[in-house]
Amino acid sequence: MDIALYIVSLVWIAMGAFLVIYTGQARSFIKGVFPPSRAKVFAVIPFAFGVVLVIGAFYRTQMFWLAFVLGLLGILKGIFLFLGPSDRIAALMQWWYGKASDRVVRTGGLIAFFLGSVIFSYIRQG
Repeated sequence: MDIALYIVSLVWIAMGAFLVIYTGQARSFIKGVFPPSRAKVFAVIPFAFGVVLVIGAFYRTQMFWLAFVLGLLGILKGIFLFLGPSDRIAALMQWWYGKASDRVVRTGGLIAFFLGSVIFSYIRQG
């Protein structure tokens, strides 16, 4: 389970740093890899990360609530991307890819970097 939690935390750290440092390139990359037309296919990624975090919460009790809440949010995001209305999902993704200001995207990157770092440090302590 530690390996799966390490992977989740390192992906968040890497993506957060990428969003903060190379905001424009990161948005273009993410849009190319995760186009709005294929959101249902990629819904499995946040769902899987969420499941790993929820299961990991029971293995790492010192970070239980953090991992559990983040896992539930990931699972809900995956369910929304899979079952939600396509027009809303497309509008949300188009906003993130083009209309959200760089400041908002960088803030999201900082949050991802911070949460990945916190999870990583909890795993290292255990």
